[in-house]
Amino acid sequence: MKKSSGSTRQGLDDYCDNFKILPLFHQIITAHELTLKRAAHDLKKLESPLSAAMVDLNPHQVDAALFAFKSPMSRGAILCDEVGLGKTIEAGLVISQLWAEGKRKIIAVVPAPIRQQWQNELREKFDVPGVIVDGFEYRASKKNGKTNPFKRNAVVIVSIPFAYSKSAEIAAVGKWDLVVIDEAHRLRNVYKKSGSKQARTLKKLFAGIPKLLLTATPLQNSLMELYGLVSFIEDKTFGSEYSFRKMFLADNNGRESVNEETLKERISGIAVRTLRRQVQEYVRYTNRLSMVEDFTPTDDEAELYELVSEYLRRPDVAAINSKYRHLLILVFWKILASSSFAIAKTLNGLINNINKLLSDQKTIQISELLDDVDGYEEESEEIAKREDTEPVETGDIDTENANGRFFTEEELEAEKSELIHMRNLAESIQKTSKGDALLIALDKAFAHCRKMGWHEKAVIFTESRRTQEYLFNLLSDNGYKELITVFNGSNNGVTAKRAYDRWVKERPHHETGGYISRAVAIRDALIHEFHRHTRIFLTTEAGAEGINLQFCNLVINFDLPWNPQRIEQRVGRCHRYGQKYDVIALNFLNRKIAADCRVYELLDQKFRLFSGLFGASDEILGSIGSGVDFEKRILDIYQSCRTDDEINKAFDKLQAELAEQINKKIIETRSKLLENFDDEVRARFKVIDNKIKQDLSALDIMLAKLIISSLCPTEYKLSNACYLLKIDPAPGSFSISGKESMSRGYYYVGRHNKDIDAERLHLRHPMVKDIINNLKTESSERIHSITLCYTKGGHKVSQIEPYLGKSGFWAVYKLTFEGIDTEDHI
Repeated sequence: MKKSSGSTRQGLDDYCDNFKILPLFHQIITAHELTLKRAAHDLKKLESPLSAAMVDLNPHQVDAALFAFKSPMSRGAILCDEVGLGKTIEAGLVISQLWAEGKRKIIAVVPAPIRQQWQNELREKFDVPGVIVDGFEYRASKKNGKTNPFKRNAVVIVSIPFAYSKSAEIAAVGKWDLVVIDEAHRLRNVYKKSGSKQARTLKKLFAGIPKLLLTATPLQNSLMELYGLVSFIEDKTFGSEYSFRKMFLADNNGRESVNEETLKERISGIAVRTLRRQVQEYVRYTNRLSMVEDFTPTDDEAELYELVSEYLRRPDVAAINSKYRHLLILVFWKILASSSFAIAKTLNGLINNINKLLSDQKTIQISELLDDVDGYEEESEEIAKREDTEPVETGDIDTENANGRFFTEEELEAEKSELIHMRNLAESIQKTSKGDALLIALDKAFAHCRKMGWHEKAVIFTESRRTQEYLFNLLSDNGYKELITVFNGSNNGVTAKRAYDRWVKERPHHETGGYISRAVAIRDALIHEFHRHTRIFLTTEAGAEGINLQFCNLVINFDLPWNPQRIEQRVGRCHRYGQKYDVIALNFLNRKIAADCRVYELLDQKFRLFSGLFGASDEILGSIGSGVDFEKRILDIYQSCRTDDEINKAFDKLQAELAEQINKKIIETRSKLLENFDDEVRARFKVIDNKIKQDLSALDIMLAKLIISSLCPTEYKLSNACYLLKIDPAPGSFSISGKESMSRGYYYVGRHNKDIDAERLHLRHPMVKDIINNLKTESSERIHSITLCYTKGGHKVSQIEPYLGKSGFWAVYKLTFEGIDTEDHI
């Protein structure tokens, strides 16, 4: 038996040159070695998910997964890396390992827009099945006779509201092996008596179950937010709210801490955070580049803007329901900035409201005023919370006292005449200056893409569906016909059907992901169409969350939201982990409107949304929460300021207040408690990176030897640092569970490599699992005869020399240690 020399990779080369079949005895030992249970701190614990992963994993992700396993299983962990570092992948590693261990009662509670993203990532990156249980799937399961739709042989993926509404049936599944909660900062007020009822219900539902909480912002405005997150995992870590405040808060607002060493020690066992600057050696970040295309409105466009903006500034108008005035005014400003086509239909809706008031109808339809905009629900909920009212309803609204005062018939007729004039003016504008600017900017941007060797693809965002329709026609008439994918909140048009039909024909069989709703399937189909066939992804706000478009690097804001969070979400669809090129953020600006210029200046220079490696910082975005309050401040300026001087003073004041809001104390506190020295972190990641490469390379060699010895391939060679095998089994010589026999053809062992046209073998592959299981079931009492060829080994081993020419017994034992972790040793 020859012992290889040199590096691990050299060992594989030697093995390729000196091919020998492993004796059955060694095959059995190798099978056991490949499936040993490891301690939580042992990197080899993650060998199975690491070997099967179909994504390049970075050291910080492996470090975070190991941290989660080290945390006592009665508790859990908070993974709070900065945005863009792959927290989903970290959770996926943990899920994948538990899945391999047979712990398959796993539930992921995530925001509704990213449920499909979670299902795709688990399937495509870790080969772990996931099922989205929403209302559609729930009813279908019940109809098909399933007593509990949450009992699945797959990771169950649900939204927070749905988990709350079905908490009894989720509890009835029994004790879950793991709960993962994404965007967990939404639960940070769980400790408050006035906090979210959903958060408190979920805390009770998942008490005593291991949890992974994922959030980039564990601490934004007060240390009590961190207390809330930790208490969601386990109450005992910090005790009562009173004791935490007494022991660790320096002031009532919770921005400064005392007893920092004790607090950090407690947090260090439950939370881990990596910063983007700490991983630049491993994660390639591309830049954001800003482009601005100026446009000058025509006289008619300028007149329309002036007339409508003055109408919106009036404190009481009959057509706008006073109960929802703040939300409606906000939406109408967005629509006005979008296009004349968008505002024309909105004005028509307001005229209809006046007509209903004139005819003494008891109700008006508010949905007609809101159905043009996707994603207004968050603003509705936030505004309702601030004003202590109910969120907007899209049904009939009672007209009695709806507008705050009684309007005479003369007043109603006068307002109606004014609205008709504005609508007619809007309908007369059939060509917009911003639309012309878009065509010019698109030509410039695509020319730059060609020069740089980038893909000529663009994501175009608009606030309005009617503007989306206008842009679709404009682009179709100017060289982009059949090259546009349209995406919005309904996705029920002709282009969506075309994309779906094409997707059904083209998608690989393994991507079906089981039974999914048609809405989710169409969402996938539209992304697939843009990736493979079209050049422009024309979307409303519906496309700003939950989809990955890193194969595109041009983001165009046809109309610019005032909410920085929404802009970051938009640009983040393309400027994210996996993006290969610099991302261009293109905006349009009418420099004749002073307020528009100041908004863009604030978003660009203060929030840094359109340039730099990382985009907006967590501190800045964290300071404004959801961004709805900030958006309302902008609205107040548009509503109340008319002269350039008034506008500039108002924006100067807002900027000064924003600087105060980004409290340096809380940033310092977060850094002290959650972050480690960069050099220390980088050194740890370097060790992990080297260990991963060594362990996986050694694993590949062991696995390749085992497969070759078991299946006897007709060809074998090294190709692209992978072991390429041609397997041509005799009929009936080897079968895979669930199949009559294994397929003939090429296979490879090694890291995931899309350039190799062969099926990859890893520890999770059915063929490999069957080989290992068959070998492990071999009788342990059987005596195997082997010969040790000492002189051919090329090494001097003094301890063996006395036994040359002799025979005896070699006993191999497998020991299992039970404790906090279960460990196997050979």
